[in-house]
Amino acid sequence: MKSAETLLQRTEETIEQTRLERFETLDTFFQGLPDRVEEAGGSLRAQEVLDELSGLVRIPLRLSPDEMRRLASGDDSVSDTLREQVDTLIVQLNLVRLIGTLQRRVDDLDLKPAQFQGMEWQDIANQVLNQLDATLARRTDQLAAPGAAIDRDLEAAFEKAGDGLIDLEQNLHALMGLLAVMAQGTKVSFDRRTHRRGQQRIIRLTYFFHAAHLIDDREPGELEAYILEHLQGAQVAQQQLWGRFEFSRLAQSEVTLSQLDARVQDQLTEELGAERYLEAASLPLKDLAPEEISKVVGVLGKRLQNEIYREVLLSVISNLWVDYLTRVDALRVSIGLEAFAQRDPLVQYKGKASEMFQTLLAEIRSGVVGRMLTYQPSRRSTASVDKDKPAAETPLAAPAPGSDNGDSRADRKKKRRRH
Repeated sequence: MKSAETLLQRTEETIEQTRLERFETLDTFFQGLPDRVEEAGGSLRAQEVLDELSGLVRIPLRLSPDEMRRLASGDDSVSDTLREQVDTLIVQLNLVRLIGTLQRRVDDLDLKPAQFQGMEWQDIANQVLNQLDATLARRTDQLAAPGAAIDRDLEAAFEKAGDGLIDLEQNLHALMGLLAVMAQGTKVSFDRRTHRRGQQRIIRLTYFFHAAHLIDDREPGELEAYILEHLQGAQVAQQQLWGRFEFSRLAQSEVTLSQLDARVQDQLTEELGAERYLEAASLPLKDLAPEEISKVVGVLGKRLQNEIYREVLLSVISNLWVDYLTRVDALRVSIGLEAFAQRDPLVQYKGKASEMFQTLLAEIRSGVVGRMLTYQPSRRSTASVDKDKPAAETPLAAPAPGSDNGDSRADRKKKRRRH
């Protein structure tokens, strides 16, 4: 509701600003219209004048035949009619955008622009808020009612647990799963092209505002430490996730430890011990002991996470650096122009360039932090595997003396002659 109130307030400000601009354009046009009529010999082409005015205010305008004759003669009495049309269309356009924005957030909000025809903006805002409040209250009752969708989904989740009992205090993973079950649901939908019935996944609940209320009264220092601890925990969890993903991919390809990248092998030697690593180097990954699999997952996850961070850092720096160079070049031109105003160009350039560089560093930090937890790694970020390398290292066989290679055959090919 607070977001809707803010949106309504911004829409009202936009309407007022647009209204002032369009009315000023109308007044300026009608102030110069008598001079144009006099230069044209007492009359203008009404349709051309109306089309020109419609282009200036960027709104299609219409007049009756009598009003068109008065407009052609330079009579400004039609300005009131035009002002009413401009005002009505400005409100309608912004109202359509407002309703579309609200319905994207609340898809079952039953609002139509036609039902607000001829109403003042304050009355429109009150009616929109009342309708939105009633829709949200009805949705809350439907979701929280016994036997409703959330209740059924939770019962199904508890049935999957076997005995139907989950200790949420000791099983944080189960708690997160139940929260996800409550947040997402499905609804019946029909394809407009094929007219086939299907199911569409929808978001029933969001926890952002509730989470914000939980930390609303905390001190900044305490909140900063809490967020940092949470992000570090997320990094550890993500590292394990990427490690399991990479281990599963390598195990399906029947890769052995000896086929991995040399840096990964060095880290595995430290984790498993040199003697045990030599014993397990030729074994498929799926044949390792559970505790050894856990160590391999940790090493793979750490390496993959480092590669992801490297890609994110390089990508963010590359994009922002190009933009920074463009702005510095524009700054150099503007400083040269300021030199004509008796300003020291060197002092001005150093001050503004230093400020721009600090802004660049801040943008790089925020860009890296914003993408590091959501970035999808590319193919080159995965562990390097030499599939042609055998499980046990063997010396490379020297080519037979009489063997023929591709280069010798290529040398014997006749060159094409140009005529």
